[in-house]
Amino acid sequence: MIFCLFVSTSSAQAATTIPFTVNLSENVVVTGTPRIAVDVGGVTRYASYTSGTGTSALVFTYTMNAGDVDMDGVSLTSPIDLNAGTIKDLNGNDATLTFTLPNTSNVKVNYPSLGMDFIADSDGRYTLNNTVYNDLTSFLAATSGSFLRGSIGTYINSSGDIQTAGAGVPRFEYDPLTLQPKGILIEESRTNIANYSDLSSGWAGVYTPATLSNAPTPILGLAAKRITSSTDTYGGLMRSTPGGGTGTYTMSVFLRKVDWSYVGLRIGSGAINSGLLPFVDLDTLATTTNGVAGATIRAQDMGSGVVRLSVTWTGTAAGGCCFDIVMTTSTGHESGPALVRQVDVTGVQLEEGFFPTSYIPTAASSVTRAADGLSLPTGGWYSGSGSTLTAQSIVPYVGGIVYPGAVSIDDGTINNAFHLLMTDAFSDEKASEVYIGGANQFLEFGAGYTAGNIMKQGISLATNSVRASMDGTLSALDTSVSIPTVNTLRVGAIRGSAFTLNGYVQNVKYYPARISDTQLQLLTQ
Repeated sequence: MIFCLFVSTSSAQAATTIPFTVNLSENVVVTGTPRIAVDVGGVTRYASYTSGTGTSALVFTYTMNAGDVDMDGVSLTSPIDLNAGTIKDLNGNDATLTFTLPNTSNVKVNYPSLGMDFIADSDGRYTLNNTVYNDLTSFLAATSGSFLRGSIGTYINSSGDIQTAGAGVPRFEYDPLTLQPKGILIEESRTNIANYSDLSSGWAGVYTPATLSNAPTPILGLAAKRITSSTDTYGGLMRSTPGGGTGTYTMSVFLRKVDWSYVGLRIGSGAINSGLLPFVDLDTLATTTNGVAGATIRAQDMGSGVVRLSVTWTGTAAGGCCFDIVMTTSTGHESGPALVRQVDVTGVQLEEGFFPTSYIPTAASSVTRAADGLSLPTGGWYSGSGSTLTAQSIVPYVGGIVYPGAVSIDDGTINNAFHLLMTDAFSDEKASEVYIGGANQFLEFGAGYTAGNIMKQGISLATNSVRASMDGTLSALDTSVSIPTVNTLRVGAIRGSAFTLNGYVQNVKYYPARISDTQLQLLTQ
């Protein structure tokens, strides 16, 4: 008999079975359960006979086990294994069992026992042992997990506007320029100490003839003010009393050019304490610290001519007196009448920290946004004998003094864990660690990280066999590490809710097996 084997499924990343059809030259009768060996990422599985007796087309089906991964395509083995069964023609003659191996490089397997895809749609797509959940709430109910944030929080929605999420409601943020999903936003707690963040009260022009009026259109969906001034040097110096201290602070505003492009920010005595202002050119987004020692200035393009300008500095004394928004320099690409300077502004924020976080609206007093927390206990999806954990995440800013965590499986403390992170405190490198009894047992670094890029990371471990991969590059193999005793998976933090990501998690996958190095590498490419 002549065999011709066809693969009826080109990919199995969204399924848990793969049928293979064997076409014969004549009808046959099958008894028992013949099978075909399938190499899945270095592990032998079987596609067992499922249907077709009495015809010339036999179907063999491979059913995945959680943890099966083969990102470069499964391969089949000839001949067919009768497995104590028979395949005979209608005259009782044995069928020929050997066949020409087909090209199955496009038949890929990716079957985590737990998966969280935060960019699949507006509220993500989740899997638990092959059960699909189309929203985070139902997934967390099924896993006894929780999402916590004890306050409102803001985020950029799919229209590019700033939107408010209620307490305990996760924030799925979008890129303001491309309107593509960035992932679930996980941030630490921050306090905006700048009162009246919408400039509705407590702000006035000083030193120059400046006026403050309502802007004709919102900025990113927020009510905005327009600063107007006529001067040949500086204009529109606006002032409040936000306070400050000797820590590291970041001030930020949303700006839109009207008739002037150069805008600077300054905090008064106790902070920058200088007559100079770090500023941005709203036409080009070029920034300069303008001679202010130790200051970091950033300009984020928010689309539609809006820029979020932020300045970070370390205060030199307590009690900063002033928060200034200044249209500065002698020329500013003005498009209106000479010496008339205008810029629209909203979303004033002054927070203690090394970078700006999501906008926190205030009125007459400061407001604190609580930290985000997403976690779930280990359960039937977890294996204590072998594990693979992968994550894809984004950290918008670097320059801090902590270690932003993408995902961790730990015991609720800093003592026992394996996790994926970025080492912002000293090197800005992607990294993976294993902790046992509070001691670091495994630490591997990847390439340096550039703020805003996607990190693709993974770690695969079994007793005395641990390896990490960052962006498709494998670490050295460690043959002396044990598996920590753990009970919690947490997203956007590590080691008992420490070191919040302050960024976006796009996906997390867990496989209850120590997969091959080749497959670990492919999962993180």
